[in-house]
Amino acid sequence: MPLQSCILMLAGHADHGKTALVKALTGNGLDRLPEEKKRGLTIDLGFTALELSEGRYRLAIIDVPGHADFVKNMLAGTGGVDVGLLVVAADDGWMPQTEEHFQILSYLKVKRLVVAVNKADLDPDITDLVVKQVRKQLEYTAYAQAPIIPTSTLSQTGLEQLRKALEEMAASLPETVDFGRARFFIDRVFTVVGQGSVVTGTLQGGFLAQGQSLTWFPFEETLRVRSLQSQGQEIPEAGPGTRLAINLSTVDGNKHSLDRLERGQLLCDEHSYEAIRIIDTVLTRSGRTDHILKKGLRPLKHDARVRLHFGSSNVAAQLILLNTAELLPGEQALARLKLEKPSVFIMGDRFIIRDWSEQTTLCGGVVLDPLPSPNSAPRRGPQNVYLQTMVTGPHTPEQFLKNLVKRDSFLHRHEIEWRFPVSEEAFGTLCIKQEKDGIFQMRGDWLIKNNYWEEGLQKIKELIHLHHKNQPQDAGLLISTIRKCFDNHPGKMPLHLFLDTLAQNGYVVEDTYIREINHQPHLTEQLKAAEGRLLKTFSDDVEKPCEIDQDTSDQVQVLRYLMEKQSVVPIGTNGFLLKKAYNEKLNRVVDHLNKNREARVSELKEAAKLSRKYLVPFLESLDKQGITIRNGDFRSLGRAIKK
Repeated sequence: MPLQSCILMLAGHADHGKTALVKALTGNGLDRLPEEKKRGLTIDLGFTALELSEGRYRLAIIDVPGHADFVKNMLAGTGGVDVGLLVVAADDGWMPQTEEHFQILSYLKVKRLVVAVNKADLDPDITDLVVKQVRKQLEYTAYAQAPIIPTSTLSQTGLEQLRKALEEMAASLPETVDFGRARFFIDRVFTVVGQGSVVTGTLQGGFLAQGQSLTWFPFEETLRVRSLQSQGQEIPEAGPGTRLAINLSTVDGNKHSLDRLERGQLLCDEHSYEAIRIIDTVLTRSGRTDHILKKGLRPLKHDARVRLHFGSSNVAAQLILLNTAELLPGEQALARLKLEKPSVFIMGDRFIIRDWSEQTTLCGGVVLDPLPSPNSAPRRGPQNVYLQTMVTGPHTPEQFLKNLVKRDSFLHRHEIEWRFPVSEEAFGTLCIKQEKDGIFQMRGDWLIKNNYWEEGLQKIKELIHLHHKNQPQDAGLLISTIRKCFDNHPGKMPLHLFLDTLAQNGYVVEDTYIREINHQPHLTEQLKAAEGRLLKTFSDDVEKPCEIDQDTSDQVQVLRYLMEKQSVVPIGTNGFLLKKAYNEKLNRVVDHLNKNREARVSELKEAAKLSRKYLVPFLESLDKQGITIRNGDFRSLGRAIKK
């Protein structure tokens, strides 16, 4: 059976023995900074691995700092964590950073939790009391049944039980999701002599392979994978849920650009994601009112500047509360976050909000819309309905898709697919299922809400019929007019799908208009009278353009009718020629150019018998049609005639 990888994060208060416990479990030390060795205190992230069930499971272990001053470093290691190992010292019990770390694990919905009551060799009675205290703290949480195991790194007490519990946690984890779009948050950067720049992090969402090109956010530049390592072994490729070290190279050969690599940046499959600065979310604030975290009980207010921790990134953001003025402990609220730096989110991503000074963890959140329109109104209208519907969840792809279609009425599959934590194949299966459930219809790559499709077709039919009734002289209803009638819907309406369907069901679609198949343009009695008056305005000298001021509705409608019938041709701003006269002038110009190969405007003026006022727009029209070609002051015959 292939080795299964998962990510385990240690958490807990400072000096509770997390690092020593890892060494006792694995036999290995962790990567340590010189300052950490000097101070005996974990300041930044440390990494190692634990293999269980004779190599069947590999837990990539992330050791995080427990001191309050380094929580922001701790959060850089939370991306992609599957199992939490919460360490509580028997001589201290549940302490401030125990609580803060526990709340962070809860906000991120870490799938499994094991608690180690460490230093259990000091006093069995006190250890029993702390085990009971921990169980009390876990009551009414998602981890109420989490195993609590007394351990000691000195006497080796409980280490086998802890390994067994971790093995059971690993075996019970759902399969790591591969949705074919890799994301890799960088949590460390260093240089290897002879190799160059190396970054580490946890791979999510897809596979990476040697030689693969990646998009480097926030710069949106292309980097190439020179080599991959996992737990010290070079590998040709890696799947989601793997701790990796990636040796990177640039595509353009400018190795100095890699000097910009730093923690919090993101590497992604090329052309798979879009970096954004605005996300719509739901925030949840813990209702735990333990005296230990009194400093965290002050309200989180609208328009606050906060720090958003996501993946390994730490981004400044403006918090806009949408349905309340402040967020109190035990409450939820909708919020729009405006980020100072772009990042890549998908629906259902979880994150942590801390105060601006990085002293307090304030709340956790879930991304409900990773690409809201900057001009959308999240406090009202369709976007607000969508957000309100998604507040309580479940935050699943099924719910996201169902409610997005309800909100927008129509969606293009390839414009939204990347926002979902599922593969292209799984998304297609989801679409087919929801179509069968009657949520929407699939028309090519478009998902269209059922009642919107039927109502839209009927509305267009009614618009066409009404236009034929009120404007019978028109060839049909302008397609641009139809589109304006649907402007209240967000996004770009797939009007062509409606028109294609109508074209197969008794309608004729031309370039700019649509009509019923039996419609024949004709004038009403009133417009016939206007037509008579209009035609009388043409001079007895039919070759002379007639100037007509389109000052009445009747004149405008009759002129449009005559032009659509090609009885009258516009020339210049207000000039018109009868079609017969227009053709005669066109033929004279063509004959002249056939004989002389090219001619100036003054020569063509004589040939066409037009004043310069009308000749210039007349010739410009011929240029556009390809009948003539202008070359400086001369014109010659174009390809449209030569053919």
